[in-house]
Amino acid sequence: MAADLGAAFGQASHTLSTLARYEAALERAFYRALHELQHLQAARAGQAVPPPLAVDVDMTVAHLDGSDESDDAKRLAFGPRRATGKGSDP
Repeated sequence: MAADLGAAFGQASHTLSTLARYEAALERAFYRALHELQHLQAARAGQAVPPPLAVDVDMTVAHLDGSDESDDAKRLAFGPRRATGKGSDP
């Protein structure tokens, strides 16, 4: 029974990690929307709206060389790329 359960989790690990990422993204979106609603409600009620105490940070990494995240994973798996050209190690 325990071996079957372990095998099931092993086979579903990709799906579970995808669901965890979706859950985290939805939770962040929920709190961003909640904070915006609270801000708008306070402003509508005529209250002075102070700067937010909770800062919502959303970060996107853009690769200038056109590579994507899978290239980063390959680089980590195989080590850093070596520079080529004059004066570099062969």
